[in-house]
Amino acid sequence: MEAPRSLCPSAPLYQGSRLLGIANEAGEVDILAQPLELNEGFVAAAQVGSPVGQRFRFVNKCVKSACQQWDGASQSCSVIKTVLDKIESTFWKEELVACGIRSSCRWYGQEGANACKVCPLVKYQY
Repeated sequence: MEAPRSLCPSAPLYQGSRLLGIANEAGEVDILAQPLELNEGFVAAAQVGSPVGQRFRFVNKCVKSACQQWDGASQSCSVIKTVLDKIESTFWKEELVACGIRSSCRWYGQEGANACKVCPLVKYQY
């Protein structure tokens, strides 16, 4: 069942975004138990260095058809469908990490617990 106000767990960094996770040395994303509000200082500092989407994951409201990843035919997010299709299940996480947005997450609402098992493997491509 889809949450009434779905959140995108792989949003670009823009107005209203919150920090969802931080990339670790293994190339995965450590998901925070609760997303953090961002201030202007963080946003400015995050723009310096390697691509921000390779270092951080952000959450913001799902904008559905205003997003290029939205599949209008199935009325769903193509990102999580693609990730689940492409990543072998042997790489999926066995246990779900603590997540402060699960109840309103677009991916979880769409694909259930399997979305959570691959979520730490996803980085945003700018």
